[in-house]
Amino acid sequence: ATATAATAATATAATAAGAASACLSANDAVAIKETAWRGVQSALRQMRIFEYESAFLENGYDDIDEIRKMSESELTALAAHEIGMKPGHVRKFVRHFTS
Repeated sequence: ATATAATAATATAATAAGAASACLSANDAVAIKETAWRGVQSALRQMRIFEYESAFLENGYDDIDEIRKMSESELTALAAHEIGMKPGHVRKFVRHFTS
């Protein structure tokens, strides 16, 4: 009976630790996502094309690291077709991430 009680106590402690860890992970995930979004905002503002911020967010492009991984053709398609940038802004956007 004592071994069973000790096992139950250990399992309860592990569950509590896991729940606390999950909470931390959720908070960390929010902080990471906010940092990634600030990177997108910063890049758009640096290029002086910040009027597209809401379009990036609405289309799910909220992670600067994912945008940096895109090829030139992916960046062009994103800017021109998904975000709807003006042609001059598309060139500026693609140049920013490919140079």
